[in-house]
Amino acid sequence: MGTPLPVPPGGVFKACPAAPSPPRPRPCCPCCCCCWRAWPPPCPPVSVSPPGHPNPGTPAGGPQEWAGGSSPEPQAHLGDPPQRLFAPPTGPHWAYEGPHGQQHWPEGHPACGGRAQSPIDIRTQRVQPDPSLPPIRPVGYERPGPALLTLSNNGHTAVLELPPSLRLRGLPRSFAAAQLHFHWGRAGRRGGAEHLLDGHRAPAEMHVVHYDAEHYGNASDAQHHGGGLAVLGVLLEVGADPHPAYDNILRHLGSIRYAGQATAIPSFSIQDLLPSRLDLYYRYNGSLTTPPCFQSVLWTLFQQPVHISLAQLEQLQGTLYATEASEPEPQLLVDNFRVPQELNQRRVLSSFPRGESGPGGVGRPRGGLRRPPPYPSNIIAILIGAVCGCIGLFLSIHFVGKRMR
Repeated sequence: MGTPLPVPPGGVFKACPAAPSPPRPRPCCPCCCCCWRAWPPPCPPVSVSPPGHPNPGTPAGGPQEWAGGSSPEPQAHLGDPPQRLFAPPTGPHWAYEGPHGQQHWPEGHPACGGRAQSPIDIRTQRVQPDPSLPPIRPVGYERPGPALLTLSNNGHTAVLELPPSLRLRGLPRSFAAAQLHFHWGRAGRRGGAEHLLDGHRAPAEMHVVHYDAEHYGNASDAQHHGGGLAVLGVLLEVGADPHPAYDNILRHLGSIRYAGQATAIPSFSIQDLLPSRLDLYYRYNGSLTTPPCFQSVLWTLFQQPVHISLAQLEQLQGTLYATEASEPEPQLLVDNFRVPQELNQRRVLSSFPRGESGPGGVGRPRGGLRRPPPYPSNIIAILIGAVCGCIGLFLSIHFVGKRMR
Protein backbone atom coordinates (compact mmCIF):
# COMPACT_ATOMS: atom_id res chain seq x y z
CA MET A 1 0.00 0.00 0.00
CA GLY A 2 1.31 3.46 -0.86
CA THR A 3 1.19 6.54 1.30
CA PRO A 4 -0.96 9.60 0.46
CA LEU A 5 0.99 12.65 -0.60
CA PRO A 6 1.45 15.44 1.96
CA VAL A 7 -0.93 18.35 1.61
CA PRO A 8 0.87 21.50 0.39
CA PRO A 9 0.10 24.93 1.88
CA GLY A 10 -3.52 25.88 1.28
CA GLY A 11 -4.51 22.28 0.56
CA VAL A 12 -4.37 22.78 -3.23
CA PHE A 13 -3.02 20.04 -5.43
CA LYS A 14 -1.91 21.02 -8.91
CA ALA A 15 -1.42 17.56 -10.38
CA CYS A 16 -1.61 13.88 -9.47
CA PRO A 17 1.21 11.35 -9.51
CA ALA A 18 0.86 8.26 -11.61
CA ALA A 19 -0.75 5.40 -9.70
CA PRO A 20 -0.58 1.68 -10.42
CA SER A 21 -3.61 0.39 -12.27
CA PRO A 22 -5.63 -2.08 -10.19
CA PRO A 23 -7.75 -4.80 -11.80
CA ARG A 24 -11.08 -3.57 -13.08
CA PRO A 25 -13.66 -3.87 -10.27
CA ARG A 26 -17.06 -5.32 -10.88
CA PRO A 27 -19.92 -2.91 -11.62
CA CYS A 28 -21.46 -1.19 -8.64
CA CYS A 29 -25.13 -0.97 -7.93
CA PRO A 30 -26.96 1.90 -9.64
CA CYS A 31 -26.70 4.99 -7.48
CA CYS A 32 -28.56 8.23 -7.84
CA CYS A 33 -25.50 10.44 -8.02
CA CYS A 34 -23.85 9.26 -11.24
CA CYS A 35 -22.44 5.83 -10.45
CA TRP A 36 -21.48 4.07 -13.65
CA ARG A 37 -19.05 1.48 -12.28
CA ALA A 38 -16.43 1.34 -9.58
CA TRP A 39 -13.29 3.42 -10.07
CA PRO A 40 -9.80 3.68 -8.53
CA PRO A 41 -9.10 5.98 -5.55
CA PRO A 42 -9.44 9.70 -6.23
CA CYS A 43 -6.39 11.89 -6.68
CA PRO A 44 -4.08 12.53 -4.84
CA PRO A 45 -3.74 9.27 -2.79
CA VAL A 46 -1.68 6.72 -4.71
CA SER A 47 -2.43 3.66 -2.59
CA VAL A 48 -4.57 1.02 -4.27
CA SER A 49 -7.12 -1.03 -2.39
CA PRO A 50 -8.45 -4.43 -3.44
CA PRO A 51 -10.94 -4.48 -6.31
CA GLY A 52 -14.32 -3.10 -5.35
CA HIS A 53 -12.92 -1.35 -2.26
CA PRO A 54 -11.63 2.08 -3.25
CA ASN A 55 -9.46 3.94 -0.80
CA PRO A 56 -11.73 6.23 1.23
CA GLY A 57 -8.94 8.66 2.01
CA THR A 58 -8.74 12.09 0.47
CA PRO A 59 -6.90 15.25 1.50
CA ALA A 60 -8.57 17.31 4.17
CA GLY A 61 -7.51 20.56 2.56
CA GLY A 62 -9.75 23.19 1.11
CA PRO A 63 -11.43 23.37 -2.28
CA GLN A 64 -9.05 22.98 -5.17
CA GLU A 65 -9.20 22.80 -8.92
CA TRP A 66 -8.69 19.08 -9.23
CA ALA A 67 -6.30 17.92 -11.96
CA GLY A 68 -6.91 14.28 -12.73
CA GLY A 69 -4.59 12.39 -15.01
CA SER A 70 -1.63 13.53 -17.06
CA SER A 71 -2.83 13.81 -20.65
CA PRO A 72 -6.23 14.71 -22.06
CA GLU A 73 -8.26 12.02 -23.75
CA PRO A 74 -10.37 12.60 -26.89
CA GLN A 75 -13.20 15.01 -26.26
CA ALA A 76 -16.85 14.07 -26.59
CA HIS A 77 -18.54 15.28 -29.75
CA LEU A 78 -21.63 17.44 -29.43
CA GLY A 79 -23.59 14.91 -31.43
CA ASP A 80 -22.84 11.96 -29.15
CA PRO A 81 -25.86 10.10 -27.77
CA PRO A 82 -26.80 10.36 -24.11
CA GLN A 83 -24.71 8.26 -21.73
CA ARG A 84 -26.22 5.07 -20.35
CA LEU A 85 -25.61 5.70 -16.69
CA PHE A 86 -26.48 2.56 -14.80
CA ALA A 87 -24.75 -0.77 -14.43
CA PRO A 88 -26.58 -3.93 -13.38
CA PRO A 89 -27.47 -3.94 -9.67
CA THR A 90 -24.59 -6.06 -8.42
CA GLY A 91 -22.35 -5.52 -5.42
CA PRO A 92 -23.38 -4.94 -1.80
CA HIS A 93 -27.02 -3.95 -1.42
CA TRP A 94 -27.72 -0.59 0.21
CA ALA A 95 -30.72 1.39 1.37
CA TYR A 96 -31.34 4.59 3.29
CA GLU A 97 -32.80 2.89 6.37
CA GLY A 98 -32.78 -0.53 8.01
CA PRO A 99 -30.02 -3.17 8.17
CA HIS A 100 -28.48 -1.87 4.94
CA GLY A 101 -29.08 1.80 5.81
CA GLN A 102 -26.62 4.65 5.53
CA GLN A 103 -25.04 4.03 8.92
CA HIS A 104 -23.85 0.67 7.48
CA TRP A 105 -22.69 1.95 4.08
CA PRO A 106 -18.97 2.02 4.99
CA GLU A 107 -19.09 -1.73 5.71
CA GLY A 108 -19.71 -2.61 2.08
CA HIS A 109 -18.48 0.65 0.53
CA PRO A 110 -15.38 1.89 2.43
CA ALA A 111 -15.27 5.25 0.64
CA CYS A 112 -18.52 6.16 2.44
CA GLY A 113 -16.40 6.50 5.58
CA GLY A 114 -14.00 9.00 3.99
CA ARG A 115 -13.21 12.49 5.22
CA ALA A 116 -14.59 14.44 2.24
CA GLN A 117 -18.14 13.16 2.07
CA SER A 118 -21.34 14.84 0.89
CA PRO A 119 -23.82 16.30 1.60
CA ILE A 120 -22.91 18.89 4.25
CA ASP A 121 -24.61 21.52 6.38
CA ILE A 122 -23.31 24.85 5.05
CA ARG A 123 -22.91 27.44 7.80
CA THR A 124 -23.25 30.63 5.81
CA GLN A 125 -21.34 32.80 8.29
CA ARG A 126 -18.32 30.50 8.06
CA VAL A 127 -18.00 30.32 4.29
CA GLN A 128 -15.08 32.00 2.57
CA PRO A 129 -16.15 34.56 -0.07
CA ASP A 130 -14.20 34.22 -3.30
CA PRO A 131 -14.86 37.10 -5.74
CA SER A 132 -12.94 35.25 -8.46
CA LEU A 133 -15.69 32.61 -8.80
CA PRO A 134 -17.53 33.37 -12.06
CA PRO A 135 -21.25 32.86 -12.69
CA ILE A 136 -22.32 29.40 -13.85
CA ARG A 137 -23.06 29.54 -17.59
CA PRO A 138 -25.06 26.65 -19.07
CA VAL A 139 -24.63 26.19 -22.81
CA GLY A 140 -27.28 24.41 -24.86
CA TYR A 141 -29.60 23.90 -21.90
CA GLU A 142 -32.43 25.84 -23.50
CA ARG A 143 -32.65 23.52 -26.51
CA PRO A 144 -31.41 19.97 -25.85
CA GLY A 145 -30.65 18.18 -29.10
CA PRO A 146 -32.74 14.99 -28.89
CA ALA A 147 -36.49 15.24 -29.39
CA LEU A 148 -37.00 12.72 -26.58
CA LEU A 149 -35.27 12.28 -23.21
CA THR A 150 -35.20 9.09 -21.14
CA LEU A 151 -36.76 9.21 -17.66
CA SER A 152 -36.26 6.17 -15.41
CA ASN A 153 -36.77 4.84 -11.89
CA ASN A 154 -33.60 3.11 -10.65
CA GLY A 155 -35.07 2.15 -7.30
CA HIS A 156 -33.37 5.05 -5.52
CA THR A 157 -34.65 8.11 -7.41
CA ALA A 158 -36.09 9.42 -10.68
CA VAL A 159 -33.32 9.98 -13.26
CA LEU A 160 -33.49 12.05 -16.45
CA GLU A 161 -30.66 11.30 -18.87
CA LEU A 162 -29.16 14.37 -20.59
CA PRO A 163 -27.21 14.63 -23.85
CA PRO A 164 -23.51 15.67 -23.71
CA SER A 165 -24.32 18.60 -25.99
CA LEU A 166 -25.36 20.40 -22.80
CA ARG A 167 -22.18 22.07 -21.53
CA LEU A 168 -21.32 23.96 -18.38
CA ARG A 169 -19.01 26.99 -18.30
CA GLY A 170 -17.83 28.85 -15.24
CA LEU A 171 -15.93 25.88 -13.76
CA PRO A 172 -12.20 25.12 -13.91
CA ARG A 173 -12.87 23.15 -17.10
CA SER A 174 -15.72 22.56 -19.53
CA PHE A 175 -18.16 19.94 -18.28
CA ALA A 176 -20.79 18.02 -20.25
CA ALA A 177 -24.15 16.99 -18.81
CA ALA A 178 -24.93 13.36 -18.06
CA GLN A 179 -28.14 13.22 -16.00
CA LEU A 180 -30.27 14.87 -13.33
CA HIS A 181 -32.15 13.32 -10.41
CA PHE A 182 -34.01 14.23 -7.23
CA HIS A 183 -33.96 13.70 -3.46
CA TRP A 184 -37.05 14.15 -1.28
CA GLY A 185 -38.68 13.18 2.01
CA ARG A 186 -42.18 11.90 2.66
CA ALA A 187 -45.67 13.35 3.02
CA GLY A 188 -46.25 15.13 6.31
CA ARG A 189 -42.58 15.81 6.95
CA ARG A 190 -40.84 19.10 6.39
CA GLY A 191 -37.44 18.18 4.90
CA GLY A 192 -36.13 16.04 2.06
CA ALA A 193 -33.11 17.86 0.58
CA GLU A 194 -29.58 16.60 1.13
CA HIS A 195 -27.64 19.84 1.63
CA LEU A 196 -28.60 22.10 4.52
CA LEU A 197 -28.16 25.87 4.86
CA ASP A 198 -27.67 26.91 8.49
CA GLY A 199 -29.47 23.78 9.62
CA HIS A 200 -32.47 24.33 7.33
CA ARG A 201 -33.41 21.34 5.17
CA ALA A 202 -35.50 22.22 2.11
CA PRO A 203 -38.36 19.89 1.08
CA ALA A 204 -36.43 18.50 -1.91
CA GLU A 205 -33.25 18.89 -3.97
CA MET A 206 -32.29 18.37 -7.61
CA HIS A 207 -28.80 17.35 -8.74
CA VAL A 208 -27.55 17.94 -12.30
CA VAL A 209 -24.52 15.72 -12.95
CA HIS A 210 -21.69 16.58 -15.38
CA TYR A 211 -18.32 15.12 -16.38
CA ASP A 212 -15.07 16.77 -17.43
CA ALA A 213 -15.36 16.87 -21.23
CA GLU A 214 -11.97 18.49 -21.80
CA HIS A 215 -9.98 15.52 -20.53
CA TYR A 216 -12.31 12.56 -20.97
CA GLY A 217 -14.41 11.26 -23.84
CA ASN A 218 -17.38 10.27 -21.71
CA ALA A 219 -18.60 9.92 -18.17
CA SER A 220 -17.30 6.37 -17.85
CA ASP A 221 -13.74 7.65 -18.37
CA ALA A 222 -14.14 10.78 -16.24
CA GLN A 223 -15.33 8.85 -13.22
CA HIS A 224 -11.86 7.35 -12.78
CA HIS A 225 -10.26 10.70 -11.87
CA GLY A 226 -10.53 13.20 -9.06
CA GLY A 227 -12.54 16.22 -10.12
CA GLY A 228 -13.88 14.32 -13.11
CA LEU A 229 -17.45 15.02 -12.00
CA ALA A 230 -19.26 18.29 -11.24
CA VAL A 231 -22.75 18.44 -9.74
CA LEU A 232 -25.13 21.39 -9.56
CA GLY A 233 -27.39 21.32 -6.50
CA VAL A 234 -30.76 23.11 -6.62
CA LEU A 235 -32.84 23.38 -3.45
CA LEU A 236 -36.60 23.06 -3.97
CA GLU A 237 -38.98 24.99 -1.71
CA VAL A 238 -42.80 25.02 -1.74
CA GLY A 239 -44.50 28.03 -3.31
CA ALA A 240 -48.04 28.99 -4.21
CA ASP A 241 -47.93 28.10 -7.89
CA PRO A 242 -46.80 25.00 -9.80
CA HIS A 243 -43.52 25.29 -11.71
CA PRO A 244 -44.17 24.60 -15.41
CA ALA A 245 -40.62 23.38 -16.16
CA TYR A 246 -40.71 20.77 -13.38
CA ASP A 247 -44.12 19.63 -14.59
CA ASN A 248 -42.34 18.42 -17.76
CA ILE A 249 -40.82 15.70 -15.55
CA LEU A 250 -43.28 15.19 -12.72
CA ARG A 251 -46.31 14.53 -14.89
CA HIS A 252 -44.54 11.46 -16.31
CA LEU A 253 -43.68 9.82 -12.98
CA GLY A 254 -46.76 7.63 -13.27
CA SER A 255 -45.08 5.87 -16.21
CA ILE A 256 -42.09 4.81 -14.09
CA ARG A 257 -43.80 3.91 -10.83
CA TYR A 258 -41.69 0.80 -10.20
CA ALA A 259 -37.93 0.25 -10.07
CA GLY A 260 -36.42 -0.63 -13.43
CA GLN A 261 -39.09 1.14 -15.49
CA ALA A 262 -38.23 3.84 -18.04
CA THR A 263 -40.10 6.07 -20.46
CA ALA A 264 -39.35 8.62 -23.17
CA ILE A 265 -40.56 12.18 -22.53
CA PRO A 266 -40.56 15.22 -24.85
CA SER A 267 -37.44 17.37 -24.68
CA PHE A 268 -37.72 20.74 -22.93
CA SER A 269 -35.54 23.58 -21.66
CA ILE A 270 -33.34 22.25 -18.84
CA GLN A 271 -32.32 25.87 -18.23
CA ASP A 272 -35.80 26.56 -16.84
CA LEU A 273 -35.19 24.08 -14.01
CA LEU A 274 -32.38 26.23 -12.61
CA PRO A 275 -32.69 29.34 -10.42
CA SER A 276 -32.53 32.74 -12.08
CA ARG A 277 -29.40 33.83 -10.16
CA LEU A 278 -26.63 31.51 -11.36
CA ASP A 279 -23.99 33.87 -9.95
CA LEU A 280 -24.93 33.08 -6.32
CA TYR A 281 -23.66 29.72 -5.13
CA TYR A 282 -21.54 27.76 -2.65
CA ARG A 283 -18.59 25.66 -3.83
CA TYR A 284 -16.76 22.79 -2.15
CA ASN A 285 -15.09 19.45 -2.88
CA GLY A 286 -17.06 16.38 -1.88
CA SER A 287 -18.40 13.01 -2.92
CA LEU A 288 -21.30 11.10 -4.38
CA THR A 289 -24.10 11.13 -1.82
CA THR A 290 -24.88 7.43 -2.27
CA PRO A 291 -22.69 4.30 -2.36
CA PRO A 292 -19.99 3.95 -3.49
CA CYS A 293 -19.53 7.55 -2.18
CA PHE A 294 -16.43 8.29 -4.28
CA GLN A 295 -14.81 11.59 -3.31
CA SER A 296 -14.36 13.08 -6.77
CA VAL A 297 -17.18 15.62 -7.09
CA LEU A 298 -16.86 19.38 -7.45
CA TRP A 299 -20.06 20.64 -5.83
CA THR A 300 -21.93 23.84 -6.71
CA LEU A 301 -24.98 24.50 -4.54
CA PHE A 302 -27.08 27.44 -5.66
CA GLN A 303 -28.01 29.84 -2.88
CA GLN A 304 -31.35 30.76 -4.46
CA PRO A 305 -34.02 28.02 -4.28
CA VAL A 306 -36.59 27.13 -6.92
CA HIS A 307 -40.23 27.03 -5.86
CA ILE A 308 -42.62 24.25 -6.83
CA SER A 309 -46.20 23.76 -5.64
CA LEU A 310 -47.22 21.49 -2.78
CA ALA A 311 -49.01 19.25 -5.28
CA GLN A 312 -45.79 18.85 -7.27
CA LEU A 313 -43.85 17.99 -4.12
CA GLU A 314 -46.48 15.39 -3.26
CA GLN A 315 -45.98 13.87 -6.71
CA LEU A 316 -42.36 13.20 -5.79
CA GLN A 317 -43.29 11.91 -2.36
CA GLY A 318 -46.10 9.56 -3.33
CA THR A 319 -45.71 8.27 -6.90
CA LEU A 320 -42.62 6.07 -7.11
CA TYR A 321 -41.77 2.73 -5.56
CA ALA A 322 -38.32 1.44 -4.59
CA THR A 323 -39.37 -2.08 -5.56
CA GLU A 324 -40.10 -3.75 -8.88
CA ALA A 325 -43.61 -4.29 -10.20
CA SER A 326 -43.39 -8.02 -9.43
CA GLU A 327 -42.73 -7.40 -5.74
CA PRO A 328 -45.74 -8.62 -3.71
CA GLU A 329 -45.25 -5.90 -1.07
CA PRO A 330 -44.40 -2.62 -2.86
CA GLN A 331 -42.19 -0.20 -0.92
CA LEU A 332 -42.83 3.49 -1.46
CA LEU A 333 -39.73 5.45 -2.51
CA VAL A 334 -39.41 8.12 0.20
CA ASP A 335 -36.72 9.72 2.39
CA ASN A 336 -34.00 9.16 -0.23
CA PHE A 337 -31.59 11.67 1.28
CA ARG A 338 -28.34 11.22 3.18
CA VAL A 339 -27.70 12.90 6.52
CA PRO A 340 -25.12 15.74 6.50
CA GLN A 341 -21.48 14.66 6.79
CA GLU A 342 -18.59 16.18 8.71
CA LEU A 343 -16.75 19.01 6.97
CA ASN A 344 -13.35 17.84 8.29
CA GLN A 345 -11.42 21.08 7.68
CA ARG A 346 -12.66 21.46 4.12
CA ARG A 347 -13.29 25.04 3.06
CA VAL A 348 -16.62 26.12 1.60
CA LEU A 349 -16.42 29.03 -0.83
CA SER A 350 -19.18 31.44 -1.81
CA SER A 351 -19.41 33.49 -4.97
CA PHE A 352 -20.91 36.44 -3.07
CA PRO A 353 -19.87 38.46 0.00
CA ARG A 354 -20.65 37.04 3.42
CA GLY A 355 -23.79 38.49 4.95
CA GLU A 356 -25.20 39.70 1.64
CA SER A 357 -27.74 36.86 1.57
CA GLY A 358 -29.23 34.14 3.72
CA PRO A 359 -31.09 30.86 3.15
CA GLY A 360 -33.71 31.38 0.49
CA GLY A 361 -32.77 34.99 -0.14
CA VAL A 362 -30.99 36.79 -2.91
CA GLY A 363 -27.74 38.61 -2.40
CA ARG A 364 -26.34 41.73 -3.99
CA PRO A 365 -25.63 41.46 -7.72
CA ARG A 366 -22.02 41.19 -8.74
CA GLY A 367 -19.96 44.07 -10.08
CA GLY A 368 -20.60 46.42 -7.17
CA LEU A 369 -24.20 47.17 -8.16
CA ARG A 370 -26.44 48.60 -5.46
CA ARG A 371 -29.49 46.85 -4.12
CA PRO A 372 -32.79 47.57 -5.90
CA PRO A 373 -34.65 50.67 -4.65
CA PRO A 374 -37.49 50.24 -2.11
CA TYR A 375 -40.74 48.80 -3.35
CA PRO A 376 -43.35 51.36 -4.56
CA SER A 377 -45.68 50.36 -1.69
CA ASN A 378 -43.06 51.44 0.84
CA ILE A 379 -42.61 54.81 -0.88
CA ILE A 380 -46.40 55.42 -0.89
CA ALA A 381 -46.61 54.61 2.82
CA ILE A 382 -43.84 57.11 3.56
CA LEU A 383 -45.59 59.83 1.52
CA ILE A 384 -48.92 59.22 3.24
CA GLY A 385 -47.26 59.40 6.65
CA ALA A 386 -45.55 62.68 5.74
CA VAL A 387 -48.83 64.23 4.51
CA CYS A 388 -50.69 63.15 7.66
CA GLY A 389 -47.94 64.60 9.80
CA CYS A 390 -48.12 67.96 8.00
CA ILE A 391 -51.91 68.07 8.35
CA GLY A 392 -51.66 67.28 12.05
CA LEU A 393 -49.05 69.99 12.57
CA PHE A 394 -51.20 72.54 10.67
CA LEU A 395 -54.30 71.75 12.73
CA SER A 396 -52.34 72.00 16.00
CA ILE A 397 -51.04 75.47 15.06
CA HIS A 398 -54.48 76.53 13.93
CA PHE A 399 -56.23 75.58 17.21
CA VAL A 400 -53.45 77.03 19.37
CA GLY A 401 -53.65 80.36 17.49
CA LYS A 402 -57.43 80.39 17.73
CA ARG A 403 -57.33 79.85 21.53
CA MET A 404 -54.78 82.64 21.99
CA ARG A 405 -57.15 85.09 20.34
